[in-house]
Amino acid sequence: MTMKEPVYIIDGSGYIFRAYYAIRPLTSKRGVPTNAVYGFMTLLQKLLKEHRPKYLAIAFDPGGKNFRHELYADYKANRPPVPPDLVPQFALIQRLVDAFAIKQYRKPGFEADDLIGTLTKRSLEAGHPVVIVTGDKDMMQLVDDRVCLLDELRALRTGSEQFIRAPQVIEKFGVPPHQVIDVLALAGDASDHVPGVRGIGEKTAAELVREHGRLESILNYAPLMTQKSRREKLMRDSDMARLSKQLVTIDCAVDLDFCLEDMQSRDPHWEVLENLFEELDFKKSARSVQKQEPEMKLDASRLGVFEGVRSSESSENLGLVAYDAKRSLKCGQISGDPMIASYLLNPDAKHELDALFENHLGRIPDSAQEKAIGVLKLTQILEAQLQQEGLWELYDTLEIPLENLLAKIEANGIKLDFHLLQEMSQQFGARLRNLEDEAHRLAGLSFNLGSPKQVADVLFNRLQYQSLRKTKTSQSTDADVLEELAQQYPLPKLLLEHRMLSKLKGTYIDALPRLADPTTGRIHTVFNQAVAATGRLSSSDPNLQNIPIRTQEGKRIREAFIASPGFRLASLDYSQIELRVLAHVTEDPVLLESFAQDQDVHVRTASEIFDLKLEHVSSEQRRIAKTINFGLLYGMGAYKLSETLNLSRADATIYLKKYQERYSGIYLWHHKLLEQAKREGLVKTLLGRRRFVQDLNSENRMLAARAERIAINTPIQGSAADIVKKAMLDVDRYLEAKFPQVKILLQVHDELVLEVPEPIAQEVVFEVAKIMEGAVQLKVPMKVQSGIATNWAAAHS
Repeated sequence: MTMKEPVYIIDGSGYIFRAYYAIRPLTSKRGVPTNAVYGFMTLLQKLLKEHRPKYLAIAFDPGGKNFRHELYADYKANRPPVPPDLVPQFALIQRLVDAFAIKQYRKPGFEADDLIGTLTKRSLEAGHPVVIVTGDKDMMQLVDDRVCLLDELRALRTGSEQFIRAPQVIEKFGVPPHQVIDVLALAGDASDHVPGVRGIGEKTAAELVREHGRLESILNYAPLMTQKSRREKLMRDSDMARLSKQLVTIDCAVDLDFCLEDMQSRDPHWEVLENLFEELDFKKSARSVQKQEPEMKLDASRLGVFEGVRSSESSENLGLVAYDAKRSLKCGQISGDPMIASYLLNPDAKHELDALFENHLGRIPDSAQEKAIGVLKLTQILEAQLQQEGLWELYDTLEIPLENLLAKIEANGIKLDFHLLQEMSQQFGARLRNLEDEAHRLAGLSFNLGSPKQVADVLFNRLQYQSLRKTKTSQSTDADVLEELAQQYPLPKLLLEHRMLSKLKGTYIDALPRLADPTTGRIHTVFNQAVAATGRLSSSDPNLQNIPIRTQEGKRIREAFIASPGFRLASLDYSQIELRVLAHVTEDPVLLESFAQDQDVHVRTASEIFDLKLEHVSSEQRRIAKTINFGLLYGMGAYKLSETLNLSRADATIYLKKYQERYSGIYLWHHKLLEQAKREGLVKTLLGRRRFVQDLNSENRMLAARAERIAINTPIQGSAADIVKKAMLDVDRYLEAKFPQVKILLQVHDELVLEVPEPIAQEVVFEVAKIMEGAVQLKVPMKVQSGIATNWAAAHS
């Protein structure tokens, strides 16, 4: 799919107020206030420099009342007056925008939001994705698979992603973008004096919308609600809720003179801009603004930018030292990161910057300069602790180099097949509708299949199914309950399928296009290096590690991740890396022999448990053995094994007893490890990563059992994570030297995904597999499975 250039639309009025409050008071020699003008120019220049939009427009409020005041006279009645020193700057900002030759839109009777909504709709109709530059949460209702918001101040202030797509909307409102107006209609909006339903806040509103859908459905169902307080509030203020929905809904059909050619970026009117800069006493010339940052920065104490630089040691190169440095990296190399240092010292602790300041410096610095210096001091303190506690090598040679590599991988991104995702969305949607119709037929009434309360009411009250578990408020309808009921009744089976398809559609099929870069069509997941206590990486925005790999539907989603023209995707996946680590650390003779002879380890385990020759092991017996093999890594006992495999407790106990007899080396290692962990209070991986285990000696059996599972699992999973990380660095160094045109695109669990030019794909995969297999020397051979194809699913199979 060819992506057209995106149209950037700036919320001009929002820009003005944000600029005004982000810059300290400033006046020209003539006494004219200029802080908002300067801040506006700074934000505008940042956008032009970093995003280079081909199409750009700015929408402003025209001032005065609009059509919403006719609907509700008190609309925005509680807004404070415009600050006196901002009033004269409005005209100056208009002159600035004119000098930059940027298309402006104003229309009496309509707000800037309505103009932006209309421009967005018209741009989409012309085939262009849209980036709305705003910090206004109301704009989140416009987000979809081709529309995102860009909030650069949010990124500077919080360190979060500057693009706002569906996941960020869901994080903010608890519902997807198309339901934002329903939440606002119920909760109201104090800043705009939108009434909503008295006594209903955003959290409750989101819960109602998730439960019942759009506003009219909620109001129609209100008389039947069992919770008296909600019922009365909704019935009392139903008219106000409907009015509020009209007030918060952005009008996307304003009569505007829309022409893409008018929005094309043009060179500024340099002479006009020079004269304006001279008039306002801006120190730099207008032309220099295009080439470098303005002399005055945004007030960093309000925005939260904390970075520093230092010289690396055997070198004069400057390296970036920053908290969560990967987010700040624009060029050069990361040389220190207090977040990573804190994570290595105690992975289960809090690694937020303010918490680190308080714990190690005794206070949270106030000014931006103090915070920048504080980050450097914090890094020095934590790095000294790493050296004292034997963790420096892990930090300096693995985690910090990995952070640099992850920044590069995130920037690479991976291409999406938008046509396939659209086709899948339609197919999944049709299947979901069919499931809903069939579920309604079986239940004898219409109900919301996504509402746990309504599902519980249908299953346990109307149909009188036997309730297996109860929550505090109603009968449980979680997956375990539905799976058990599905063995007797058809409706729970339909509900399980509906739940699975709905999650995949909402989380991936519909969300992935919205998360893609509108200019490249590539998706750029974020790799989280300091989250999982075992040392494993996680990913977010989107989370690519949660795509199901064993279901046909999950495989179909992976088909949408594709190679660029002329390239192929190569998947290289470690085979049973955790079991190989288990064999190495336990030195169990059966496991060592099995891997040395390249046997199917699960078949070998089944043959040991069931006293069969390898060739006589059935697929069901292999499945049981596989569950036991991996279950041991997580401390699985007889009860969990019987529940997982639907076995009797007696059979599960027999299987585990036989396993313990045949694989005695594993249990001997368990015993030694736990004894050592009880003495030292921690466990370590092969490369020295550590994790504290606090409750091994607890009298609370549940806490002690959990601690035992952590103690056993962490050395295995953590060592596997370390091996994968080292392999990534080894592979990157090799590719940089031999095949710089090859890119690492993803790391998911034990798998690397590369984008390789088609003519050299086989050669590259062969060499990379050898590097991965030799990353760490174990007592058993490492093995990497590989595949090459045009999409991720085919490469992985």
